[in-house]
Amino acid sequence: MMKLLCPAGSEVAEVWYKESEKYDFSSPGYQSGADFFTQMVWRYSRNVGIGLATNGQGLFIVVAYYDPCGNIPKKAYYRDNVLAKKTK
Repeated sequence: MMKLLCPAGSEVAEVWYKESEKYDFSSPGYQSGADFFTQMVWRYSRNVGIGLATNGQGLFIVVAYYDPCGNIPKKAYYRDNVLAKKTK
């Protein structure tokens, strides 16, 4: 029987952050397929709790709780909280 390894936190964060490729910073607001990314970088979220569960058969679920929560469905909130990387 093959034993699957639990994903590292850095792997999960990388997958969520990769959604930034789907986010159009020139048009702030909710964008399908980028919600994990936008919550990760939400400017005013200060605390995060992470949990992981498995069914014992190789399936995992990772959850994150952010406080204050982000992804508030108003364009102005996205404009103020999901900022593009600064270029040097």
